[in-house]
Amino acid sequence: MSTRELLKRIIPLSVRNLRRLNRRDIKDIPLNWRYRWIYFRTRKTGTLYFYPYLPQSVRAAIFKICCVRGWRMKESEGQNRPVFFWPDRASPYENPIPEAINGRCLNIDKDFISAAFENVFGYRILVNPKATETPYVRKSLRNAAHDGIVIEKPTKVEEGYVYQRLIDNRINDEEIEDLRLIFIGEILPQFYRRTRLTDKRFKNVDTGVYLERTLSYFAQAEIDLVGELCRKVGLDYGEVDVLRDRVDGKIYVVDVNRTPFGPPRKISRADEVAAVKMMGEFFSQTFNIEKYSRYRSESD
Repeated sequence: MSTRELLKRIIPLSVRNLRRLNRRDIKDIPLNWRYRWIYFRTRKTGTLYFYPYLPQSVRAAIFKICCVRGWRMKESEGQNRPVFFWPDRASPYENPIPEAINGRCLNIDKDFISAAFENVFGYRILVNPKATETPYVRKSLRNAAHDGIVIEKPTKVEEGYVYQRLIDNRINDEEIEDLRLIFIGEILPQFYRRTRLTDKRFKNVDTGVYLERTLSYFAQAEIDLVGELCRKVGLDYGEVDVLRDRVDGKIYVVDVNRTPFGPPRKISRADEVAAVKMMGEFFSQTFNIEKYSRYRSESD
């Protein structure tokens, strides 16, 4: 191995690109080093190939999973399996890659997810902004925009936005609660319960994040429906944002993320470690990373 290749492995991308760092990248440097240290201390057990791009941030949950499991991360050259479809943009793709992880999950725009939600759950989250008289939410179609606003009167439809009913997910006078389920072939037994101030409900600024038992907050029938929705949109791995309306008691899926960052920043170190370990175990069992890597090594 050349000195250049060795330094590339040891030094995080965020450090190699210091000229392009923003404030968030600087905050991520200690986290980056911590997971790379875990990776270097862990016995290498497999390789996960990505197409068309490698994850570029330590905040990506899959980066942490690979570090903890001892999996190398490489770009796919087309012949390696298992391959993880990792796009660089949120907009829809046209051509599925059926054999790849998430290779059939081509569209996660909110209008597409909302329509799939209605089909699976049997009730609507979308509203007609020109006709509704109750408060509703306007959001960007694209994932992770965090630009939602509450509108209280009828308005015209704007291109690039989706209009959803306003879910009353308040837990007290000051805070709301978001429930983020993890899907790796199935809904995992623990999820992230996130709280934030009501006036910042659409911002990614949590007041608290807790790792909770899924069955403590959801009925098994609800878990099954969310899993069905994930499979319907082609998701193999990802995270699902769910809100429970305290008026009608129903759950509403408001977002699906196929390249999630996490665990969320406000989570405790103990819960972070537990969450990454859990995800790694389910990912390994579901996609047979170690088994495939052993087979490939023997074949080579």
